[in-house]
Amino acid sequence: MLGNNVRVGFATEIKNALIESETVIGPQCFISDSVIDREVYIGAQVRTSNHRLDHSAIHVHINGEHINTGLEKLGCYIGPRTRIGVQVIILPGRYIMADTLVGPRITIEHNLKKGKYILKQEILQTEGEK
Repeated sequence: MLGNNVRVGFATEIKNALIESETVIGPQCFISDSVIDREVYIGAQVRTSNHRLDHSAIHVHINGEHINTGLEKLGCYIGPRTRIGVQVIILPGRYIMADTLVGPRITIEHNLKKGKYILKQEILQTEGEK
């Protein structure tokens, strides 16, 4: 389902996803089994992984709780006004808080709190870390 004024780039695949209004998804992305909130920007070649290689059920971590969803396929949640750089990979069941900026070529292995995440010398750092 696509909200109002959603823009989708060339050769992007969207499967079983909810994309809220005013969101931009760049070219050659794969968005599956996910919820993308309003006013999100997703750069080119971003991938939302939706299953584990071992075919186990996907677990999510919310408020310190480890929850077995019982689902073999589940993408991610991206909060409002978040900006995702090119070639980011988001692993299954991840949650990205609102107003977060994720730089290019990052693999999101854990939930992300609001902040700025960039690669510096191949180490993931949040803004303010040196």
